[in-house]
Amino acid sequence: MSKNLEKTGERVIVDKYLSSRNEYFIYQCHMATYQFAVPYVTNKKVLEFGCGSGYGSDYISGYCSDITAVDISNSAIEFAKEKFKKKNLSFDKIEDIEKTPLKFDDNIFDIVISFQVIEHLSDDHAFLSELFRVLKKGGILLLATPDKTHRIFSFQKPWNRYHIREYSMSELKSRISEYFQVVDGYYMSARKDLIDMEITRTKKLRVLTLPFTLFFVPEFIRIFFITLLKKIKVNKKEKNTKSFDFNTEDIYLTKDNNKSINLLLVAKKKV
Repeated sequence: MSKNLEKTGERVIVDKYLSSRNEYFIYQCHMATYQFAVPYVTNKKVLEFGCGSGYGSDYISGYCSDITAVDISNSAIEFAKEKFKKKNLSFDKIEDIEKTPLKFDDNIFDIVISFQVIEHLSDDHAFLSELFRVLKKGGILLLATPDKTHRIFSFQKPWNRYHIREYSMSELKSRISEYFQVVDGYYMSARKDLIDMEITRTKKLRVLTLPFTLFFVPEFIRIFFITLLKKIKVNKKEKNTKSFDFNTEDIYLTKDNNKSINLLLVAKKKV
């Protein structure tokens, strides 16, 4: 039976991100992150934590010796298993990392990648301690997450209903350095028209959602109104696949945080 994933905004599903310029840009940003990972994963044993629909794991499998891709969502794992089949690629459902440790032995992966995941977790310490445990000594963690700088005000909770918290570069480095040696950090930006499009979108959302995303607003109220807004918001639905005038070559990593949408951190397991 063919598996299908509902488009909720929680994860990228490639086939459903090809008709909107903004969504296609988001997909290309994700692919640019996986491309950045290639030199690190080449000929290595890799764990991807939070693989979602599996397209990134499939891409990485073309370079690494072996990749195990895990996710908490059973539907995402079943979708990925059906769609992406490689001898060196395996998908596995895991339990909530905040409650249940990973089922892998200590010190078995050369590289752990986790893109657009940490912002979904209330207990990022449990997450980081488990990634530390399964990495070999001297192993590398590659982590990407939204840059909150242009997305939310300092007194605001995330307007993405699936995000628990978002990070600035200094906040992310501080948290990661509790477990790992931070090797490098990058900001993700893009061609001027593309980055301006995305920053304009996120700035509008932070103002629009402000009344129910203030720091003191109870979580159930935040979720309720964000979900309601998503349901009533009128969008022009574009159903047909389109061609766009950009790709991952128009997205780049920089040390300049002037116009940044994502953070990408390289960290090493302390020996």
